[in-house]
Amino acid sequence: MLFRVEILEKQGMLIEALELLEAEKEYVVDVHGWLRKKADLLLHIGDRHEEAEVVWKQLIDKYGMENYRFHCGWQVSLLKLPTNLAKACLQLQACDTPATALTLTTEQRDVLAAAYQGLAEEHPRSRAIKRIPLTFLDVDSEAFEAALTAHMKSLLHKGVPVLASDLSALFTGPVSGGRPYLSTGSSHGSSLRHAGYVEGMLVRLKDPALIAKHPAFLKVLEVATKLLASLEATGFFSAEDAAAAAA
Repeated sequence: MLFRVEILEKQGMLIEALELLEAEKEYVVDVHGWLRKKADLLLHIGDRHEEAEVVWKQLIDKYGMENYRFHCGWQVSLLKLPTNLAKACLQLQACDTPATALTLTTEQRDVLAAAYQGLAEEHPRSRAIKRIPLTFLDVDSEAFEAALTAHMKSLLHKGVPVLASDLSALFTGPVSGGRPYLSTGSSHGSSLRHAGYVEGMLVRLKDPALIAKHPAFLKVLEVATKLLASLEATGFFSAEDAAAAAA
């Protein structure tokens, strides 16, 4: 059945593909695959963001709180991205999501913040759900510093060796050549490529000189300096940790 759905999809018959998917629902054994295909189709069709949001949330809840592809689709739905941009974001890899690849408006940041606050209450042990807000919270906000401090302390306590690599995902900027950031509030459909990153999307910075001036890097450096100073002075990463140990 999924093969026939994919044939219709390749022919551009997205509505028909979705209708076939729904018609064969009761015979489906691979529920995960069925849900994933439905979620993709809803976003490819466009103007079905509310339905897509529900399906991507089901995938996160039932099949992978740590799966960044599910979070990517959920964010596309929450932000109601236009179809071409949605398709490009669905092809992001590793831990990249719309929050790392696009310049978000204040309203879009607020939408994601509210959604992930609720998700964190439902899944308090998920590492991804705790980490992802770092990619969309305002770097100068108290919320970002608190989330960053908690994230760094958690990984340092566990001795995770990839902390630096993990945080490097926060250091994003335009592709070399000075191309402007993409504003998701305007129409750039004509400039979008069919696959991968598109014109104006942000990428992870590699140039040390650019990273050294990046606001997120400066905040990471500030928090790391505070943690190190506290560790040297008290043997703990913070005064709160020291007080808790003494209690």
